[in-house]
Amino acid sequence: MNRLDRISAILIQLQSRTIVRASDCAERFGVSVRTIYRDMRTLEQAGVPICGDAGVGYSLVDGYRLPPLMFTPEEALAFLTAEKFIEQMTDSHNSQHFRSGMDKVRAVMRGVQRDYMAEVGASIVVCRSSHVARATRPGVLQTILRSIDSREILAMEYTRGDGLTSSRDVEAVGMTFSHPCWYLAAWCHLRGEYRTFRLDRIDSLSTTGRPHTVAAHTPLNELMKDEYFKNHDTMKINTIEIQEIDPIEVIALSHIGDYSGIGAAFEKLAAWAGANGYWALAPRMIGIYHSDPYSTSPTERRSSACLEAKAGMEPAEEMSRLTVTGGRYLTMNAEVAMAEYGDAWNHIESEVCKRGLSCRDGDHYELYVSCVDSTQGDDAPWIVEFRVPIK
Repeated sequence: MNRLDRISAILIQLQSRTIVRASDCAERFGVSVRTIYRDMRTLEQAGVPICGDAGVGYSLVDGYRLPPLMFTPEEALAFLTAEKFIEQMTDSHNSQHFRSGMDKVRAVMRGVQRDYMAEVGASIVVCRSSHVARATRPGVLQTILRSIDSREILAMEYTRGDGLTSSRDVEAVGMTFSHPCWYLAAWCHLRGEYRTFRLDRIDSLSTTGRPHTVAAHTPLNELMKDEYFKNHDTMKINTIEIQEIDPIEVIALSHIGDYSGIGAAFEKLAAWAGANGYWALAPRMIGIYHSDPYSTSPTERRSSACLEAKAGMEPAEEMSRLTVTGGRYLTMNAEVAMAEYGDAWNHIESEVCKRGLSCRDGDHYELYVSCVDSTQGDDAPWIVEFRVPIK
C-alpha cells in the first residue's frame, strides 16, 4: 500500500472509531509506529482536526464531519455479500436494521456503483440451512446486544433439544455462530455457571431492569477455549460400518414441509410421551427423512418424528404406526451437537460414494442413542446412529 492510500485509510479509521492507536495502525498496514506518527502529522497539516497524543491514541474533534466517502467496487461487493448472509443468518428484526443501513450506504454511491450492486445482487443467493429447527424470534439478537451494553439480566423461556421447557434468568456475555445456528453464551442463574443457548430455541426474551450479579464476566474469547463451549463444533465419528438392521415398529408424528419442522414435531411427541408416562418404557427416538432433499421441494418434503412402539403405547389421533424398513444399511455412530447434523449426513453420504456403494429404496433415518453428558448443558452432544439403506 502506498503512502497516499495508507493516509486515506487512516482517515477512514478516525471517522469510524472513538480512539485510533498508532500501534494498531502500524500492525494493520505493516509499517512502523514512527511512520504512523508522521502520517498523523500530515493529516493535521492538511487541516484535519485531530486530537490526542502519541502513545495514547488519536480521534477527530467532536462535531467534525467529512463528506461521504465513495466505495470501491470490491468494497461494495463485500457489503452486498454481507447483506445476503445477514438476511438469512439472523432474525428478521436484525436483518431489517441491516437493510436500512445498506440503503444509506447505497445512497452515497455514484450511479454506476448503484447499478453494479443491483446487477450483481441477483447473482448471490444464500440459503438457510434445513437443519435449523426454527427461525430465531424477531428482536432476540438486538435484545441480547443491548443487555450486554447495559449489563441487564435477561428473563428467558427456553426449549431444550429434548422438548423440555424452562424459565431462566441469564446474564449475556456474547454470541457465537457455528453454522447453521447462533448461540448465546451467558451466566445462567438456574445452573450457577456459564451455559450456551441456541437462539432458535428461545421462546421469549426480555430485559428485567436488574443489573448483572457477576462483577466482571469472563471474556467471550476466553469462554470459547473451554471444552463445553466448543461442544457444538466437535463432531466425533466413532464407527462407520455396514450392518443388517431389523425393522423397527414406531409411533410417528409426520411433518410435511422443510425438514427444520421435525424439531417442532419432536417437541409435541415428547410432551405426549411425558403426559402418558411412556418414557418409563425407555422407547428409542428416531427421526425419519422420507423424501430426497435434492429432488423434492422444501415445502413438499416428508419427515417423521418417532418413538419406538412398546407394548401398551397407543398413538394419539394425529399420530400413526409405521414400520422402519429393515435390511442392509451403512451406519455411522457419531457424537454430534445439534448444529452438526447436516455435516453428519454429508459425511455418511460421501462415505457411500467412497465405498462404491449405491442406495436402495428405504428410510434414511437417525437413531438417537443417548446424551453424551447431560451435565454439560442443554446443547450437549448426543450419540446418534445415522443410517442409509444400501444395496
